[in-house]
Amino acid sequence: MIDRSGRAVVLGFFVGLVVVTGLLGAVLGYAVPARTGLEETTLFSRSLPITPLSFALYGAVSVGAGLGVALVVVAVAARFDERA
Repeated sequence: MIDRSGRAVVLGFFVGLVVVTGLLGAVLGYAVPARTGLEETTLFSRSLPITPLSFALYGAVSVGAGLGVALVVVAVAARFDERA
């Protein structure tokens, strides 16, 4: 049996979720233009092309940033709790 620490498991889930989100973004970036004919989308008042790379990058960065902030908050809270 493989003994894994909690941090390694959480980091593994984090990386796995970011990778899966990137892959799903790439699939959407391929499917959206093929099914709807749209070639551009607007994000924060900027026009961006709809491509598998752009959707994969957007998905991975947004999920990675959101989960990263949550993990940092949990890590800080855990340190504060250990000192008490």
